[in-house]
Amino acid sequence: MVGLKIAAVAALSSAVLAAPQGTTYSPGDWKSKIKNVVVLVEENRSFDTFAGGLSYNPAIDGLLHHNYCNSMNASDPAQMDDVCAGPRANDVAPDDPNHSISGVNMQIFSTYHPDEMQVDEFHEAENMHPRAEAINYYTPDQVRVFNTMAENFVLFDRWFASVPGPTNPNRAYITSGTSHGHGQNDNAFNVYGLSQKSIFQQLSENNITWMNYQNSTTGPGLGFNPDAAFYSWTATSGANATNIAPLDQFYADAKAGTLPQFTYINPECCSYQSFHPPSPITLG
Repeated sequence: MVGLKIAAVAALSSAVLAAPQGTTYSPGDWKSKIKNVVVLVEENRSFDTFAGGLSYNPAIDGLLHHNYCNSMNASDPAQMDDVCAGPRANDVAPDDPNHSISGVNMQIFSTYHPDEMQVDEFHEAENMHPRAEAINYYTPDQVRVFNTMAENFVLFDRWFASVPGPTNPNRAYITSGTSHGHGQNDNAFNVYGLSQKSIFQQLSENNITWMNYQNSTTGPGLGFNPDAAFYSWTATSGANATNIAPLDQFYADAKAGTLPQFTYINPECCSYQSFHPPSPITLG
């Protein structure tokens, strides 16, 4: 999960959405008009792959205005032809490169234990196709929902991975600011094993309503636990029984206008909905 994709939507009142251009608000005005915050975290896509082809604003730091190429052989750039990024990313990625910490180290530094900045981004690839696919990007037509959200709300074009490795440690950083020393998808994430304070606990302590809607343990992939279930507080407080619900409940609550103040969504992982290969981008 080296490249996390986060989509956050603030559902504002009609008065804000209809405000004329040039209208200014103080921070207090905006805070009072935010009704719901919805956070959806998808999987395994870099900014350049997922948003590098967005064209609605030329200031986006993507790939449309760059000739981004890599040598097929980083140790001898003159030996083989370059591989260049283009709008050719497949709806279903043909490969799922190793994204453990050691795998990422090997791909970037050509060693499992880097001690110097020696970059070899395509060390593990065996032929031209997966090497090229790794740096290709999607067109706006392939990511229409994301393009619409980015164009009408806010797009951040600087993405970083807290842990250059797998899913759950990075999700722990998102929801608590630390992985508490975990660098793998180990069993602690399956048994409410993290002891640090999470955003879910902080919300409850401040009387802010929240739900963690999830499709991660109910879909075909039967993948990871919902993120709120990482933390021991969630179990000891009873929030695991009251604040974690299936994704179908999110659709029902959204339709009924009964979403909590803070909604956190875990998609299924990793076969059809999460962007993690082999999930199709068009279904994410």
